[in-house]
Amino acid sequence: MNCIVLQPKASELACNNFDKTIATGVKKELLQKFVEDHDWKIIESLDLGDKVRVWGVMDNNVSKFRKLGRGDLVLFTAKNVIEAYGKVAYSFYCPILARFLWGQDEGKTWNYIYIVEDFHHANDIPVKALNKALGYHENNVIQGFTVIDDKSRINGFYRDFDYSNGILTLHDSGKTAASLTSILDLLNKYNGLSFEEIQSKTNTSREELESLLNGGVRGKLFRFESGRYYA
Repeated sequence: MNCIVLQPKASELACNNFDKTIATGVKKELLQKFVEDHDWKIIESLDLGDKVRVWGVMDNNVSKFRKLGRGDLVLFTAKNVIEAYGKVAYSFYCPILARFLWGQDEGKTWNYIYIVEDFHHANDIPVKALNKALGYHENNVIQGFTVIDDKSRINGFYRDFDYSNGILTLHDSGKTAASLTSILDLLNKYNGLSFEEIQSKTNTSREELESLLNGGVRGKLFRFESGRYYA
């Protein structure tokens, strides 16, 4: 059973690092300059595209870091909501890359690095719902990198959430992780999609999806031609 990883963005520095190396990503060729040969061979074999989304944790998290495996679900949280999510693709140790990407904080850096694939921006799913699903008090504050490997908590999560189609959905409210960014990700992946195809892939209500798509067309994030949406 894959773990669930909670990764809060608890500071301005964390938010800046997230924007730089997760939301934007790092050129794949750059990683080759820093990582060990055996790590690079594995990274190169993964279907990650030209840019790689990377995150790191400090040495005090090494015991939790070693629990990571490919396919673990990563939830990035901030301001009491799930802001983004993806899956662990690979994890490795590389202090020199960490210093290059993120510098240092009080003399320390984020030596233990993991790569995130299948990344999506979320539509602000409340952390209260996440806490409930995991069996925590609803006002629990997620503090620090957390790797959940307890089967009862994981089963509780998938009782309340669905991730079977790669889009995170909260069962009890029907609220999904669809957003303009996640729709744009889909349109970049596929060469044109109909409304029904987008709705199927995002599991979003018709009313909510119409609003998102109309806003995306008005904002010129994507275009609508002959009954299909294009990036």
